[in-house]
Amino acid sequence: MTSIALHPVPRWKTVAKEQINAVGVALRTESILFLCALGVIAVLVIINAVHALGQPNSRPDVVFGPAGTIPITLVGFVLPFSVWRSEDPARRSYHWSMPIARVPHTLMKTAAGWLWLMAAVVVYLLFIVALGQVVAHIGGYSGSQHHVPAWQWIIPFTSATIAYLLGSTAIIASDHPWRWIMGVIIAYAVIFMVLDELDWNSAARAWEGIVNGYHGVRAAIFGHVRARYAGASAARWIGATAIWGALGIVTLAGALLRRGDE
Repeated sequence: MTSIALHPVPRWKTVAKEQINAVGVALRTESILFLCALGVIAVLVIINAVHALGQPNSRPDVVFGPAGTIPITLVGFVLPFSVWRSEDPARRSYHWSMPIARVPHTLMKTAAGWLWLMAAVVVYLLFIVALGQVVAHIGGYSGSQHHVPAWQWIIPFTSATIAYLLGSTAIIASDHPWRWIMGVIIAYAVIFMVLDELDWNSAARAWEGIVNGYHGVRAAIFGHVRARYAGASAARWIGATAIWGALGIVTLAGALLRRGDE
């Protein structure tokens, strides 16, 4: 006589570990490209620093600033497309064969991609600090990174996270994520132009505030907005990060629940 025995459901810790390893393997090519890009940037900056030696009024420097969040934010936005490469919603039927439910499985894979993104942010910041020290050594002066407020070093982590949440929402919820992304961007621009043409100045300013307002996208990503708000502010960045981070979490949760019911 034989009997059929079901394998026990694996523990969450085991599943999470496997997802982290699997996503890490899937992102191997992107990781190599990321490191190569940093290497190319380092070579170009060092060559420029060497050429600047002896030139009057020339002091090349590498200091982390608001613009420094742009590259890693873009990485955070496009990373979900690598995490879910060739796994658009129509091709995720294999989730039904997993030992855990579809929603937790999707959430764990998304979280695994976020952990690798955070590792990339750490590497990126260490790269900026090291490159700044090298350039300062070439120029014969001390580095300037200590002039950067401590809270601004946290911005790359939060801005990359918000971008990752929004990118993950698009790719988890839709078979055609780029159509939705481009549609939202185009709709925003068209509505702003219409309001501006109609001279509805108050409505146009309010609509523009989604990006450039006191708690707009720009404040969350860069920690500062336009000059009328007097530059960078930790309080403004915290508020903008809370708003856009909550939006990312809510939209991602909605995408997970929607796909979990299908």
